[in-house]
Amino acid sequence: MPHLFFLRHLCYTIVMLLELALTAEVFEAVMLVCFGVSWPVSIAKTLRARRVEGKSPVFLVLVLIGYVAGVIAKALHATVHAVAVPPVTGLYVLNGAMVFIDLMLYMKFRAKGSLK
Repeated sequence: MPHLFFLRHLCYTIVMLLELALTAEVFEAVMLVCFGVSWPVSIAKTLRARRVEGKSPVFLVLVLIGYVAGVIAKALHATVHAVAVPPVTGLYVLNGAMVFIDLMLYMKFRAKGSLK
C-alpha cells in the first residue's frame, strides 16, 4: 500500500509541475505579444514619416541582443533536456526580426540625412 501512495503522490507532483511550466510559458507568451505590438507601430511610423528623430540605435541593438539571447536560451534548454523547442520561441524570433527591420530603417533614413 505505501507504494501506491508514493506513486500517486509522484504523479500528482509531476502533473502540478507540468501545469506550472505551461502557465509560465503562457505568461511569457503574453509578455512577448505585448512587447511585440509596439514594433509594427514603430516600423509603420518610420516608413510613413521617413524620419528617425527620437529613435535610439543603441536601444534597438540592446533589445535585439535580448531577443537573440532568448532564442539561444530556449534552444539550449531544449538541447540539454532533449525536448522540443517551445512554440513561444517563435515570438522571440518574430520580435527580433521586427527590431532588426526597425534598426535597418533607422540606418537607411539616418544615412539619407534626416538626422542633423
